[in-house]
Amino acid sequence: MLAAQSSFPLTAMISLTERCPLSCTHCYLCERPSLVADELTTQELVQLLDELAALGVIKITFTGGEPGLRKDLCEIVQEAASRHFVVSVKSSAALFSPLQTEQLYRSGAHNLTITLLHTDSSAHDAFVGMQGAFHNAVNAAQTMVKAGGQLHVTIPVMHWNISVIPALLQWCHEQQFVTNFDVRIYPRLDGGGDTAKLRASEDQILKLFSYPEVAKSIKSTPKNMSERICSAGSTDVHFCANGDVWPCTMIPLTLGNLRQSSFANIWQNSEVKKQLDALRWGDNPACHHCAYSDYCGRCPADAFLEHGNVEKSSSQDCLLARLRHSMKSQ
Repeated sequence: MLAAQSSFPLTAMISLTERCPLSCTHCYLCERPSLVADELTTQELVQLLDELAALGVIKITFTGGEPGLRKDLCEIVQEAASRHFVVSVKSSAALFSPLQTEQLYRSGAHNLTITLLHTDSSAHDAFVGMQGAFHNAVNAAQTMVKAGGQLHVTIPVMHWNISVIPALLQWCHEQQFVTNFDVRIYPRLDGGGDTAKLRASEDQILKLFSYPEVAKSIKSTPKNMSERICSAGSTDVHFCANGDVWPCTMIPLTLGNLRQSSFANIWQNSEVKKQLDALRWGDNPACHHCAYSDYCGRCPADAFLEHGNVEKSSSQDCLLARLRHSMKSQ
């Protein structure tokens, strides 16, 4: 309802930096030296928060790279909270001590999202390339919950960790963490690396889907072919560390830059945004007539990273729709 009443997004993701101390092989992000040297200053970020507040944005998520590398993180969070945004931080939490996590909560970030990859700390640390990363992340998570905040755990599913996902989900439930797992492994935004090699096989995914705690999350959602495909470029927006404006974190199409124009002007005049606004479920004939469409999570970002075209279908989305359908048909 709110989205229909506003011509501006309701939620914004702000990357404070592209710097990161980890070296996760599956990560779609890539550290760009030009952005590392050209991060928005504290004052520029405060100006952005003022504009977003005036436009009616409700929720702000600060991310990276690793936002914990910004020495002004708590200051920026406090500025956002003082403008009555719902404030979240998305981080590896590999650099957070319990004290720093408490400070983050007191500054106004009552939601923290971290990534966990395994039930074994050594396996997690080896994959991210930092000893102690698992320990620090779990301590930060438990501290946030103890302080009264909400903790979300994102779990990327790959062939090497898929067997422990049910146990990891159960452990997170016991810790009162909200979980979200994703078997889609994205290509890197710069076209480098070979993240596809990390993807789980069809048989592995089907086995995962067969576990009761996972199977109950598979739902059929009938698609209205006249509805928008996703919220990118509509109710959601992403700001890069250098002020570039993207429709979402996964679609590296620049709408404009905050140092050259106001966000309102960028948002109202971008041709890329207009293209995304026009995307509907029924636009693609293959999707319109697909028997698995009710189980599809078609994502323009997936399509863009695979084909360079947001209007096409992603092979990963098609595969997952078919596998979800097969599970519910049994």
